[in-house]
Amino acid sequence: MRPAHAPAARAFCVAFLAVFVLLGVIWAMDRTHRWATPRLEASFVPVRGESPRRATSRATWLMPIHPGCPSCMARARALSGEATNARIVFLVVDRSQPPPLLALSDLEAATIWWDSGGVWRHQWGHRVYGEILRFDSRGRYEETKPPDSAPVEGGEGE
Repeated sequence: MRPAHAPAARAFCVAFLAVFVLLGVIWAMDRTHRWATPRLEASFVPVRGESPRRATSRATWLMPIHPGCPSCMARARALSGEATNARIVFLVVDRSQPPPLLALSDLEAATIWWDSGGVWRHQWGHRVYGEILRFDSRGRYEETKPPDSAPVEGGEGE
């Protein structure tokens, strides 16, 4: 004789396995998707400072931030106080409306852009606030540093 909870336990195991497989399929699809190579987009909207269209002779460090994320805003404040030869740009992401200027007022960086079209997430496939996307002085993508890495190495206008 089977215990009364056996069908419920079996249904739970089948549901758990189905969710696990579904997550694996979604992960595999995401990992094999061909995302666009990051580039300094002319579509980014200047919130403060220079336009994305303006050429620079320095390397650019682009950090995606969200004003509602305390940890990425703390990292942005720390980065804005770093001494570097690179142009530091904060990219406000995952907002359908322009960012509130008050939330960005304590960032020392001169340049802040808004990703109004969702390029960072939907075209480049990035998802981690506080990472640093590094571009050379010609605007070519070099690498992405994770949020927990030390940001200040290099940064010279190569």
